[in-house]
Amino acid sequence: MGIYAIGDVHGQYEALMRLLERLNYDEAADELWFVGDIINRGPDSVRALRCVSRLKGKTKVVIGNHDFTLMVQANGLDKGRIKNTTKEILNAPDAQEMIDAVQSWPLMVQDEARQIVMAHAGVYPYWDLDTAIEMNAQYCRQMRQKDNERREFLQAVYRNGNGEWKKNGKNSVKQCFAVNAFARMRFLKTNAALDFGGKMPPEEAPKALVPWYELHAARQAFRVVFGHWAALGLRLHEKYACIDGGAAWGGELIAFDLAQWRVAATVAIAK
Repeated sequence: MGIYAIGDVHGQYEALMRLLERLNYDEAADELWFVGDIINRGPDSVRALRCVSRLKGKTKVVIGNHDFTLMVQANGLDKGRIKNTTKEILNAPDAQEMIDAVQSWPLMVQDEARQIVMAHAGVYPYWDLDTAIEMNAQYCRQMRQKDNERREFLQAVYRNGNGEWKKNGKNSVKQCFAVNAFARMRFLKTNAALDFGGKMPPEEAPKALVPWYELHAARQAFRVVFGHWAALGLRLHEKYACIDGGAAWGGELIAFDLAQWRVAATVAIAK
């Protein structure tokens, strides 16, 4: 049995099919973890999302920032910036089935035995693991609410906030921070706040910005698998693995072997 994490798909359905073929994926035996951002950028978001949402067997998916925006807009919020790829999903005959799947995706998943956590962007390095687990659990409870209550929650957390973690702050503010940390984080400022602007490779960043994973490696025992950072690309360390191969921009789609902590397969995006 294999256990593989799949990098940001970004609508690259054909590449995903080739990657699963290269893995000799066995639905009955293998386990797939998707790092989120299943949609947008690529040519076939509908088929990519439909495929991932219907996979049977041992499959885990965490929500990415693009998936989160789709969910927000499907709930009638942020109507002014709807992408064409989002419109295609919302107009599909099975749109509600796909949206229901996205709404069920957590912010993080964990393999306790292997001490591995996966989140789309990462795990805030000044949290301990118990805090990360609790913030994810709170999010999942909110997403299981009735439609109106869920919509109110999404409206409250779909914003930047000030990027600062306040352990004793209001729960709505903490949840907003958690969504941004799990789904959008790249750099932290010197005051440990999230930075929402930097997307560049860390080697090109101002000295005042620190990649979150460097702080994680120095502070935490558990390992993190993440994506979200095409400019960072594939980057492996004993404490973390970035598996965003830049499929959104014509790079590659990556499958990562969680048991062996190494790349299992890659496929180039067809030009």
